[in-house]
Amino acid sequence: FIIEIYGDYWHGNPVLYKEDDRLYKNILASDKWQADKKRIDRIQSITGKPVYIWWESEINKQGLVNLYNNIKL
Repeated sequence: FIIEIYGDYWHGNPVLYKEDDRLYKNILASDKWQADKKRIDRIQSITGKPVYIWWESEINKQGLVNLYNNIKL
């Protein structure tokens, strides 16, 4: 499996941002989500491995060990 760690601001965590919110360089959150989805789909198609997204706020709240232990293989 592959783990991607996303910054809440840089990737527009949908728990914190609405789709029409503007992120860095005036990028719409919804556009960033769409670009991230394409990237994840491409990684999965190339590697054949599942990709898990861990948000910065999840790591801060739950800790890396807990997130890792909750991965369903």
